[in-house]
Amino acid sequence: MDNKERVTICLSVRNNIDYAREWMMQMALFNPTDMKLRHYKKGKFVSYKEKKFVEEISKEIDETNYSFMLMDDNNVIDTFMNGNSTEVAIFSAILDYDLFVRNEKKIYTFINNIMTQIGIVGRIASLKDKFWQNNIDVEEYKRCKKSLLGVPLKPHPIFKGKKAVAVEKFPGYVVFIGNITFGADWKMWFHDSYYQYVSEDAIVKFQDCYSNEKISDTCRCITLYENLLDYDKCKNRRRQWKFKKETKFKETVKELKEKGTFTNNDPNIEILNGDFEHGGVKMLRIYFDEKGNEIRKSKATRVKIAEYNQAGKIVWETEEEIKGDE
Repeated sequence: MDNKERVTICLSVRNNIDYAREWMMQMALFNPTDMKLRHYKKGKFVSYKEKKFVEEISKEIDETNYSFMLMDDNNVIDTFMNGNSTEVAIFSAILDYDLFVRNEKKIYTFINNIMTQIGIVGRIASLKDKFWQNNIDVEEYKRCKKSLLGVPLKPHPIFKGKKAVAVEKFPGYVVFIGNITFGADWKMWFHDSYYQYVSEDAIVKFQDCYSNEKISDTCRCITLYENLLDYDKCKNRRRQWKFKKETKFKETVKELKEKGTFTNNDPNIEILNGDFEHGGVKMLRIYFDEKGNEIRKSKATRVKIAEYNQAGKIVWETEEEIKGDE
C-alpha cells in the first residue's frame, strides 16, 4: 500500500444498468488508459478507446450480469452486478485526492441523484485509511515498515499458527454482506431502503458529526467530520465508534450473518478479499462450462482466477480445470 492519498467511493444500489452506464460516463474525470468489460474480449483489460467503450456498454443487454471498469495509473471506476448473488449492484471509484477535490461538488450532486433514485447505502473515505482499517495481513505492516505496536492481533482465520490483525477492533472496519456495507466512514448516504437493516431513528437523530442532512424525501447524508484527511484524529475516531454503537453495528452484522440473508452457495462469480499468494488483495473467480459460458460453480468445468492489487490492477491470473471431486 503506497502513501499517496486517494479517495474511495462505494455505492450499494438497486440494480439498474442504465445508471451503471451513467456512472461510468460521469465519473470518468480522468483520461483512462485501460478498460475492461465482462462480455468484451473475454473480460480482459484492453487499451481504452472511448468510442469502443461507449459502443460496448451501450450494447450490453444482460442486466443481471455485467461489469465495467476504466482506469489509469492513479484512478479506477467500476460497476459490478452478479445476478446469482443479490439484486444489489456496486458502483465504485478510486480517485486521486486532488482530482476528487477539484470535482467534489459535481460528484456529490451525481451521488445525491443516484442515491435518491436507486440507492441503498453509499460511502466515501480515504483509501489509505480504509486499507489499514480493514487489512488483516501482518506481513503488510512489515513490508510497509509500519509499526505493529498497539495493533490488536488474533489467530489467522485461514493459516494455522499465524497471526492476523483483529480489524474488527478498529473504528473504520467495514463489513460487506450481500454487496451492502455496514460501518462508519467519513461521508455516508442512506436511502430509506437501508432502514430494514439499521434503525432510521438512529441515523436521523445522530448528532455527533459535522453534518446530518436530508438530501431528499428518501435519502440522508451524514458527514462524520469536516476534513476527509483528518481520519486519525482522536475526536473523529470516537465519532466512528459512536456511530457504530448507536446504529448497533455488531448486533446487525451478527444477525444478518446468522440469517444468511444474502448468502449464495452456488455463484458463477466469486469476489474474495484478503491477502493472496501472488500479492493481490482481491481475488476474482469466474466459472465456465466446456463451451466457455459463465455457469454456476457446481456445474463448471473451468475457472478463471485473477488477483488484483489495491489500485485494481491484475497482478496474477490463470485458468484451471475443475476436477470432479472439487
